[in-house]
Amino acid sequence: MTRNVITMCVTGALAAMLLVGCNPQDAHNLAADTHNIATDAGRSLGNAGLDSKVGLVLANWKGVDMSGLHIEVSGGDVTISGHVRNKNERNTIVNCVNHIRGVTSVNTDNLKTE
Repeated sequence: MTRNVITMCVTGALAAMLLVGCNPQDAHNLAADTHNIATDAGRSLGNAGLDSKVGLVLANWKGVDMSGLHIEVSGGDVTISGHVRNKNERNTIVNCVNHIRGVTSVNTDNLKTE
């Protein structure tokens, strides 16, 4: 939904520029740039949404201390780094995140046990 709104806004800006009078090559370049911006914005919004979902689930899960964690999302790949208290907490985090819709993999290579 949000991606469609972004695309519509950028397309409207493109149409306005064309009406003002760009040459054909400028119009082509502008269209390509507009498409790339809309694609990147949609991808960023998706990553931010999944990042928030992972953070919310972990923050509300008993036995998980979020204060030492850093979460990064790219597509469905979630990378969790930082510090956990023990191996049990690490396993709980991996288990929780693996069950979140949209997550395709969980990387905890940089998650250290204190």
